[in-house]
Amino acid sequence: MKTLTDYEQIGFLTEANLADGHAYQGLTAGQEVIVDRLGTAWRTSEAESVPESEHRYIGRYARLIGSPGLQAAPGHLILPTASNSIDLVAAYLTLTGKRVLLTCPTFDNLALILRRRGADPSPVSEREVRDGESLSRFHPHSELVKCRVRTA
Repeated sequence: MKTLTDYEQIGFLTEANLADGHAYQGLTAGQEVIVDRLGTAWRTSEAESVPESEHRYIGRYARLIGSPGLQAAPGHLILPTASNSIDLVAAYLTLTGKRVLLTCPTFDNLALILRRRGADPSPVSEREVRDGESLSRFHPHSELVKCRVRTA
């Protein structure tokens, strides 16, 4: 056993899986409404072009988070999963030669994605991240890239 994923795989076979970080639960009333509307959402997506769908998504997301300038900002890129987003960031960090710091503990797949792209991460504690002075003292030639990954 080397990774959390290895333990998760074993845990799938047990009644009480403490290694699995995913929540499994019944749908709430609000979630049931969303699931019931999936057919309509599917038909709408078939009738719209990808740019139209992205424009509508960005507009609704901007309203949701209270950011009127988001829709006017250039260069949106919507990725379908958090892993795709991390992969893109890892490619950029490798391309630009940035030293990568990764808070530990973290999900093992983040480190694996970074390494696959050649962005070999160095561990950093959450305490160091909160304390910018110690972060710059122990990692003087590093840039801390904070990502808020949202999936569509």
